[in-house]
Amino acid sequence: MISVFMESDAFEVDISLIRDIAALVVNGEIDSEPGDLNIVLVNDLRIKELNRDFLNKDRITDVIAFPLDDKEDSVWGEIYISVQRAHVQALDYEVQSVIELARLIIHGVLHLAGFDDIMIEDKIVMTTREDYYLEQCLEQELLPPKKSN
Repeated sequence: MISVFMESDAFEVDISLIRDIAALVVNGEIDSEPGDLNIVLVNDLRIKELNRDFLNKDRITDVIAFPLDDKEDSVWGEIYISVQRAHVQALDYEVQSVIELARLIIHGVLHLAGFDDIMIEDKIVMTTREDYYLEQCLEQELLPPKKSN
């Protein structure tokens, strides 16, 4: 089961859309049912606290994924996304906020599925997978069509 929690109301989001995007990636990357996934939408302050407290990085980031694999509670992982950062990055990348949010959801699920982006080679592989799933979201009309310039 995919659950979505809102700790921030930086912009309005469609909870079912978030679940559908996450499910698309989970189903494409994981062979068996991985367990429950929690997606938590937060603000910049909260994600900075998480980054500092758990990853020893005292700075804002856009997404953090925590693999839990908690057999007792059946929780596979948690993904924290700063909706404020998603909005800022959408402006920077000249895409709609929902597209950037989708990329961050995909990125978080890929981390839980075992992908990494520390080494440049791994980052290229991960970005290619992100692009693939964004295209899948567009093809399945989960996301609005890209705006042409």
